[in-house]
Amino acid sequence: MIDLNSNHFRGKSRPTLHQISQLSDKLRRRKLVGSNQTALETALLLRVVVSNAKFKSIDELLEIVKSVGQELTNSQPKELAIGNVTRRVLRLIREEYQQALRAANLDTSEPALRMAFKTPDLYGVNSAASLGSDNSPSRSPSSAQRPSHPTNMDDFNRKSTTVMIQAIQEVIDEIETVYEQVSKNASSHIRATDVVLTFGKSKTVESFIKSAASASGGLTVYVAETAPFYTGREMVKSLSEQSGIECILIPDSSIFAIMPRITKVVLGTHAVLSNGGLISQSGSYLACAIAELHATPVICVTGQFKLSSIRDNLEENDFSSSDYVNSAKMVNYDDGNVVNNVDVAVPYYEYVKPEFISVFITNDGEFPPFTIHRLLHEEMTEDEEL
Repeated sequence: MIDLNSNHFRGKSRPTLHQISQLSDKLRRRKLVGSNQTALETALLLRVVVSNAKFKSIDELLEIVKSVGQELTNSQPKELAIGNVTRRVLRLIREEYQQALRAANLDTSEPALRMAFKTPDLYGVNSAASLGSDNSPSRSPSSAQRPSHPTNMDDFNRKSTTVMIQAIQEVIDEIETVYEQVSKNASSHIRATDVVLTFGKSKTVESFIKSAASASGGLTVYVAETAPFYTGREMVKSLSEQSGIECILIPDSSIFAIMPRITKVVLGTHAVLSNGGLISQSGSYLACAIAELHATPVICVTGQFKLSSIRDNLEENDFSSSDYVNSAKMVNYDDGNVVNNVDVAVPYYEYVKPEFISVFITNDGEFPPFTIHRLLHEEMTEDEEL
């Protein structure tokens, strides 16, 4: 890990360093909340970082990007989308640089060069040990990656940087259009005869249900109010604006009573763990457990960028208890005897077991929970294995 300074960026580096510091402060102070917005802001910042980075080898560029991602993650460890987007950008940088080397007629089959293209470990997993055990020649990876004519290094890096920025832009476009991409197949899962239950407020779920209602011509949706945050009320207001949706707000205590009428449960999520479990808003576990009892399918709609590798997965109970919110809505602070003698914990997120989920619908397709691990494994290199 390196300390970022003006030597790592071209031209006037102060604006780039200021943007990094500004986003870190927003994350630390919880002015930026939610996986979608956090992922988008992270990708936008990394595009700026790559475009302004000063590097002589691919290792230096990867180290700069990794340091920015680590700084953002340290500012807000609860936003797992930061690490997900950063690792994906690191992989794209490595792939685009490798293609540029091939275009320059360099031998990328050389063991030392192939090893140099591995994305460095973002969160301190023992990748160094695995690299040390490699039987490849002890050459410097940086020297192996350089074009055959050192005088053309700056031109080569400039051209490869342009391609890298285009690749990062594709990630940004994917995040910006995630609602439309997830919703395009909504009619295949939700029909006019279905009665849907959803929990809390999620823009992905909202877009998915609206798309299904437009295709089917009408839909009945029950929304749990999600006390004590009452985000379900916002969801009802948003869904009611769509013609053809009969939206009914119910208290959380009525979920069990209403479940026999429900044919589909649709949930959003904060993060998808590698075992197929969810980190979702508190109360989701209750809704999913009741759905399983009544053999009601549970559909989770999410963006691909919310899929998190196991290195970010905290223990189930630890994660649930790591993000407490203000308990003022639960406790009357005028009652001094209660406030002085009782600790009231109000976790914002909780863990939902993969056994409760029927299918994940993402912007890149549909996946059952047991395939999430394989999906992550296919997208990572050897030093990123779970």
